[in-house]
Amino acid sequence: MDLKEVSLKLDETLIEFFTAVKQLYQEQAVLEQYMKDGYLNLSRARYNMGLKAVGALQFNQNAMTALTKVDVNGTEKNSSKPFEITSSQIQKPSKNDEDGGLRKRNTGTDKSEKIENIGILKNDDSDIKEETVIDPLKWFGVLVPQNLRKSQSSFKQAVESVVTIANLKHSIINLQTEYRSLLEKKSNMLKNASKEN
Repeated sequence: MDLKEVSLKLDETLIEFFTAVKQLYQEQAVLEQYMKDGYLNLSRARYNMGLKAVGALQFNQNAMTALTKVDVNGTEKNSSKPFEITSSQIQKPSKNDEDGGLRKRNTGTDKSEKIENIGILKNDDSDIKEETVIDPLKWFGVLVPQNLRKSQSSFKQAVESVVTIANLKHSIINLQTEYRSLLEKKSNMLKNASKEN
């Protein structure tokens, strides 16, 4: 590589760096808006349902599982997206579930024959250990306010935005190291050229 090529590569790297920084600032503003909307809608839902209807006492913290998980693809410096989102499957209870759970009891004469399962899902297959998660909105009842649904949607989008921000920061760090190495290479080439003259 001659001096002109290194200078062009430095310029390209610098332009990519500032483009990534601009995207980072825009994505941080989007994240701020999602978080603001999520908390605002959550407070509206608490106001509509009552202060004690939406809170930590409404769910079992020991049985909680994450709906969204972030996979770290590797710590390689050259990977463009080291963080990716993987979502768990949310399944609705089916009528054919025969495992334990919530039950709806009919008021017929033969009570033992009229019990029907409507609730918790379990995967007892020994071959498949895939975890199924019931929608967390169901913890607060069947008819939850629209604000609670909007809040959940805002926080899901915020998680996606956080992963995008992490990937942008990773690419910015890679661009900084590339720029520094090119700058050092250029300075060495200039020193060698000055020694020859």
